[in-house]
Amino acid sequence: MLSGKLRNGRKLLSIGGYFVRTFIAFLVAPLLPAILPAWYLAQSPNKSGPSAYIFVCCLFYLLEALVGVPAFLLFRRTRHRLWPYLLLAFLTATVPVVGSLVFMGDAKNNIVGTLFTTWYFGILSIFTALFFWLVARPDQKPVATKAEISN
Repeated sequence: MLSGKLRNGRKLLSIGGYFVRTFIAFLVAPLLPAILPAWYLAQSPNKSGPSAYIFVCCLFYLLEALVGVPAFLLFRRTRHRLWPYLLLAFLTATVPVVGSLVFMGDAKNNIVGTLFTTWYFGILSIFTALFFWLVARPDQKPVATKAEISN
């Protein structure tokens, strides 16, 4: 009976390590892609770089929480591959941008600007998904904990 509990405890620890790594990936992923828009806005006369960094990070956290986490839980049941994450990230960022530009009427007047804005947010979102993937590594087994190694 004790060994059965120990096995379940080990299983729980390894699953816990997997989710800890995923949570860290959730926290870290938007930080690097948000640097580029913040640097660009820091060049403006009103020096809004730090506030832009916070805004873009919050925007990516929101998208990550609304789309990324459910997608991660859905993809967890199948084989983890990188390309579905990247494609979903690109669509998650570009569809709202195109929708808002069309709704505001700017898409018809400025096609090049619309395409640039769409690709820009899509590429930033792809980098966010890529950093999440590189930190979480859902395609690999969880790392063994010290308690598991010592037993």
